[in-house]
Amino acid sequence: MRAGRAVLPHFARRPSRRYVLSGLAGATGFAAASGFSLLRPSATPRSDTAVTPPIDGRRTLIVTARDSTSVALIAFDENRLLGHLDLGIVPLELRMSDGGVLMAAADRQSRRLAVAEVAARTVRHIDLPCRPTRLLVSPDGATLAAIDGDSGEIAVIDFRSGRIALGFQGPAQIRAAIFSTDAALLFVGADTFQGVATFDLASGRLAASIGGPPVVDLVRSPNGREGFAIATDPEHSILHLDLRSRVVLGRLTGRPAAGVFTTGFGSYLLLPDPDAGTVTIASVKPLQPGPLLAAAGGVSTAYSAWFDTVALVPSAPAHKVFLFDLEAGCSDGAIGLAGRPGFGTVSPEGDKFYLPVEDSGEVVVIDTRDRRQIGSISVGVAPVRAVIAGGYGICH
Repeated sequence: MRAGRAVLPHFARRPSRRYVLSGLAGATGFAAASGFSLLRPSATPRSDTAVTPPIDGRRTLIVTARDSTSVALIAFDENRLLGHLDLGIVPLELRMSDGGVLMAAADRQSRRLAVAEVAARTVRHIDLPCRPTRLLVSPDGATLAAIDGDSGEIAVIDFRSGRIALGFQGPAQIRAAIFSTDAALLFVGADTFQGVATFDLASGRLAASIGGPPVVDLVRSPNGREGFAIATDPEHSILHLDLRSRVVLGRLTGRPAAGVFTTGFGSYLLLPDPDAGTVTIASVKPLQPGPLLAAAGGVSTAYSAWFDTVALVPSAPAHKVFLFDLEAGCSDGAIGLAGRPGFGTVSPEGDKFYLPVEDSGEVVVIDTRDRRQIGSISVGVAPVRAVIAGGYGICH
């Protein structure tokens, strides 16, 4: 993990309850480097000729569908479907620049990268020197990392021009990666590397490492100076990392999780356990376990919203999204869905949660302040992922 622009940036200091209620409660609105040959990008313009007026990419929700090369474009301020854009590849990986201008997609099978200008609805294709199974966008939205998780090959790309600036070899079997806040470093976790590898993106060389067992997930804290990782040790350790001094600040054990998710202001960690069907709400300073709350089997992702007061945790088997009150540390009910939920996203302001429901062909809209469904948007067959520029709490 990690448009308009938001009423408050997600890394800002959390406001007081009084401030929220008085002024903002109504806001809606990775072995040294061994380089490989760099191929020149080839552009292939594509567009949806049925949809011609320019749109605001900063306020556009992108929704992918299973096995489809086409994505739906939604004006999320109005919950209105604008049309569809054919990317030419099935976008199993999809990332947007923070300003919502550009979108990058990969199918995890070929070396083609699709880069779309959202407002103009045009698409070009870039031939990469590696097969990207993971895409990352730097915090400033200027740099894109394309990673072949199996081989460990990494390409660093200037997002706007599509120019491949650097290619280098990382460790094989990469499981997680994040940029430093200034995009000068790439932190990588892999099955074949002990701890967290740190690469200098000016040279592609391994600059340092954070010791420990291999890690399978990495996320930046909203302040950018710290991070969190899931270690592959018997204790199921969650590691609190100092990304500047590259040391482990703390460790939480005994709470298995499919992933680690920071809340938008960094107040909590959300740790969903799909096997036990539970969610841990952990506090960050210091890192320590908090409530272990019941949800349902299959929970693997978690989202925070509305000034870190609510968590939303979907379960595909249960056809529900579970709600948790983060301030009280308790369950707050569930919203039933008309089928299997996919991967959702929260608006930059944190006031709405958009969740694709594959079976019903719709995106459910949930008001995160009132914690209730307020509508749905029909997008066609089998929507599976929603992406928004600068969404609340996106730090991966």
